Amino acid sequence: MSRARSLADIMDASGLIRVAKLENLPITSTTQQIFETAGTFTWTKPTGCKKIKVTVTGGGGGAGAAGGNDTSGTRVGGAGGGGGTAIKTIDVTSVTSVSVTVGAGGTRAANLNTYGTNGANSTFGTYCTGNGGSGGRGNDPDLYSGWGLSGWGGSASNGDLNIEGGCGIQPQNSGEISTNFYYVATIGGNSYLNNTSIFSRGTGGTTGGADGKYGSGGCGGVSQNSTLIAYGGSGGDGIVIVEEFYV
Repeated sequence: MSRARSLADIMDASGLIRVAKLENLPITSTTQQIFETAGTFTWTKPTGCKKIKVTVTGGGGGAGAAGGNDTSGTRVGGAGGGGGTAIKTIDVTSVTSVSVTVGAGGTRAANLNTYGTNGANSTFGTYCTGNGGSGGRGNDPDLYSGWGLSGWGGSASNGDLNIEGGCGIQPQNSGEISTNFYYVATIGGNSYLNNTSIFSRGTGGTTGGADGKYGSGGCGGVSQNSTLIAYGGSGGDGIVIVEEFYV
């Protein structure tokens, strides 16, 4: 028997919706479990749960460092790519538990002209996977290179919807403010759940890159008129969200 109701079923003669009549409408009760720390865990099905919707995001890539072999010029490290995301609805009537892996974010590069590490993959059992973003590379001071290379976003697989993580954004000169130029370092690639908006900025010395969150990539460091190294940020750990439905 269908439990669908039309507006006419819940309106009185004046056209107002009465709360008492809403009691006859089917209401879906939902809960959720969130796994946001890198590692391996177990999702256990709550009593009465029939279907779940999972969102699985891989770790973001670590960023590159910046520095020079003289005290003139601007150098910027490449940013890390964002982790990919798989979204999938699963019938769990015959399932009791599923292994969950949350991929760690990639670590920042420890030296110039080297890559930050890639973010690790996140999985929900064998159902779907969000792959980690790749690490960004720092600049090469021996070649008088000003810019590093940003990483690619991670892919995803087996979801009903597979969303690729964003690539790290390359650096730019953001224009003149007073008598100084502000140089913007590379911005970490976005993930499905985090739009990276914090970036390194300065007119001299070194500024470290911001870390990513929820699978976004780390931001590159920026070094201006300095031989000191500006380190990039680490990628954000991935995340797995399980939304639970009971009807």
